[in-house]
Amino acid sequence: MSLSTGGTTSALKALMQTSLSKDNDISILIFCNTGVAQNPELQKYIIMPGKLAQLWFLNIANASLLTKILMLPIKVIKNTPWLGNRIDTMIAKHIAKSVERKAQYDTVISFAENTVPGLVQHFGNENKIVWVHCDYGNRVKREEEHIFSKYRKIVCVSKFTRDSFAKRYPSLDYKTEYVYNVCSFDSIKAKSKEDINDKQFDTSVFTIISIGRIATVKRFHKIPEIAKRLKDTGCTFKWYIMGGGSAEDTDKIKTAIESNGVSGEVIMLGARSNPYPYIKRANLLVSTSESEACPMIFNEAKILGIPIVSSNFGSSYEFIKQGTDGYITSIEEMHKVIEKLITDKTEYSKLAPVADKELLEETIIAKINNII
Repeated sequence: MSLSTGGTTSALKALMQTSLSKDNDISILIFCNTGVAQNPELQKYIIMPGKLAQLWFLNIANASLLTKILMLPIKVIKNTPWLGNRIDTMIAKHIAKSVERKAQYDTVISFAENTVPGLVQHFGNENKIVWVHCDYGNRVKREEEHIFSKYRKIVCVSKFTRDSFAKRYPSLDYKTEYVYNVCSFDSIKAKSKEDINDKQFDTSVFTIISIGRIATVKRFHKIPEIAKRLKDTGCTFKWYIMGGGSAEDTDKIKTAIESNGVSGEVIMLGARSNPYPYIKRANLLVSTSESEACPMIFNEAKILGIPIVSSNFGSSYEFIKQGTDGYITSIEEMHKVIEKLITDKTEYSKLAPVADKELLEETIIAKINNII
């Protein structure tokens, strides 16, 4: 894996701040140095493969044009099935043997999807565990059962994603469990008290915030259209989008903001290392996602007492108590729900989000210790 922005990296950072890292000698194997500088708290745990392997696994989606051009020959090779797959396997086996020559591990965990489970399967250690952070019901179909079958345990990050995975691979149901991502209540509350020195962020009107990686699945490009409907009804508000992503996806949102005439209402903040002061000062957190495995941002908002409006993806019902934590609605009807909360103070005041005890750090760590 790499340490690029996104839910998997956030989940890993939160996990490494718990007693798990104090009670165990942990190494984090990453394939390239993307995101390392932005995550200094993880640097002391990091080990990396050789330069050739780093080049092979480099994600060039957000790379510069020059890097993309230089990486073109490798991309061509990787996209040639009979050759790319063979080199993939060869490099994965080399990395596994190289790591195991330097240290012996009691447990080997694949903490990300895509290439990581395929690599970790080559470790000699029998106590291999894989974490699944995505909804396999929405995943592009490719045969991975033979890879997952080599793991002792499969851990999904919500009950919904556990059931979705088991439905996709029924033969693996017996060894598939779920454990929620860690949220540090005390840390989130402490970080939320930090000052915001950001001229773009204005909370003098009803303030909405949406946070996540700028990617198609988040459907942030739908926000300007929803904002226009709110504006047309006379609502006064600011809607902030926080997160980093590719230039292509970012430009798509900017174009939608301009075409819907909501440049004064919808503001792109970019990525922020500490989102919690922004969440704490907002009136509402909104998720427009098409799919989420374990929406950590919901738990974080509930810890800070901020109501949520979410699109109706599968796991949303697991994390939002309708009418208490907020509301779940279709993307088409979302503007009506938000309008009601902006204009009706009585309706808004009925919401009283509270984080569930099942999300307590000690509960989650106890489950993980039992698994490993």
